[in-house]
Amino acid sequence: MKRVILRPATRADFEAMLAEPLPYRVRAIAGAVDGEILGVGGIAFPPDSSAVAFLQSGARARDYPVALHRAARLILAEARRLRIPRLVATTEQGIESAQRWLARLGFERTHIDGHEVWTWHP
Repeated sequence: MKRVILRPATRADFEAMLAEPLPYRVRAIAGAVDGEILGVGGIAFPPDSSAVAFLQSGARARDYPVALHRAARLILAEARRLRIPRLVATTEQGIESAQRWLARLGFERTHIDGHEVWTWHP
């Protein structure tokens, strides 16, 4: 299996993964194998809201779980460096592995405005 290259995400990376332009500022990492973008993830900074952890990935990204975990840990280290007091994340309904992964990363399940979310505090 080829090695995933993790690097700062560029506008082109987001254009390859998203149908619409980003609505707000982000700090993100892209993962690529042989030039193919597997996914982008990082921290989004919506106005008047907590920082949000996000991941947008293609189906092949699941073939590289160690790289996904390494990228997530890099993002959490960046959140600590930036002194972000709280990250909020959600999961797609029915994907228990995503919930287990967030718990392993140190996120805790909670509710905000009646919605189930996961929060992380450094």
